[in-house]
This record gives sequence, structure tokens and C-alpha cells, in this order.
Amino acid sequence: MEGQEGLVALLEEKAHVRVIRIGIRGIFMLCLAKENQLRAVAAGATAAFARRVAEGGGVGELERALAAVERLCRTEGGHDAVVADAGGGAAALANHAYGVSERRRQTIAMAGGGGWGYATASAGWNVVRITTENNKIRPRVSKS
Repeated sequence: MEGQEGLVALLEEKAHVRVIRIGIRGIFMLCLAKENQLRAVAAGATAAFARRVAEGGGVGELERALAAVERLCRTEGGHDAVVADAGGGAAALANHAYGVSERRRQTIAMAGGGGWGYATASAGWNVVRITTENNKIRPRVSKS
């Protein structure tokens, strides 16, 4: 088992919160280098992060996981892994995205907004743009 697969296995751990935290931080730090992003997608990190976000957890770790999903969705195959493996991916991420209130999500849904909803990924700057039309996630950097 290589390093990335081992960290993905930590993300899938159910019993120990600290182990999950180590997996999230480890993969996030490795993915700061572009050459590691494709390896992380191949190891299943994108789908594991999306499932972890859908399950919830501590706000700090969810924020880091969302930032990692945003980064990995930019690589080849990352976007498709989130949509295919996370049970619809976009809906799960939209429901648990840090910084977006329920009222704001309802307003976006009612307005239609050309099919786009926004979910804050980290500290108001990184925004994951989620399509409601075809369930695709596309990263976007925006000032909120």
C-alpha cells in the first residue's frame, strides 16, 4: 500500500476521529503539490473526501476537506469521482458546506440563478460552484 492509499484508508476509518483528522490533513498537504493531485484522485481521495463531508464532523476538518475536494476537482477524473462516488456529490456538499446558511441555499434554489448554487469552501474566498442542473461540481475562486 502506497502513502496516498494509506491516507485514503484513514479517511474511511469510522471509529477514531483523530485518525480521520490525520488522513484529512495528510492528503490535503500532499495535494498542495500538483504532481500529487493525480495520485490522490487515483487512490480514491476525492470520493473519500466527499463522503466524509457528507457525513459531517468538526467544522475545521470539514473546511479543510472541502478545500481538498475543490483542489482535486480541478484534476483529471477528480470531478467525475465526486459526482459518481458520493451519492450525487453535489447535493451532499451543498448541504454540509461551511459558511452557507440554510436560508441562503433556499434563496439560491428559489431564484434559480441559471442553475448555479454556491457553497463556501473556506473562509469566504474559495467557492465551490455546484450545478443543480447536471450535478457537476466546478471550482471557482470568488470574493464573497
